[in-house]
Amino acid sequence: MQMRPQRTASLRPLERKGGGVVNSPPLKGKDMSSENTNRSGPRPVFDRDLCKGCGRCVAACPRKCLEMETSFNRAGVKPAGYKGEGCVGCGMCFYNCPEPYAIRVEKD
Repeated sequence: MQMRPQRTASLRPLERKGGGVVNSPPLKGKDMSSENTNRSGPRPVFDRDLCKGCGRCVAACPRKCLEMETSFNRAGVKPAGYKGEGCVGCGMCFYNCPEPYAIRVEKD
């Protein structure tokens, strides 16, 4: 059985309140338009243009707080998005996504 390679080598740690550290991909000026403006609690942040619309993150979310959006991205697919509440910061969406920089989970 092949193991999926860990992505932590290309991630940079971010310091957060309470001494917690979360790994996040480097920001390159990408459009993070589906970022939730509510800053309380953990939340997934999507790069709409990198999302392939496969739905793996939506299927993997144990809290079912992700959904496929109704609008298209630049690639012509409907990307995944955060419903706005319910995220516990487990990272299942991040680890199931085949696109390395399409999702990051921020924890406050």
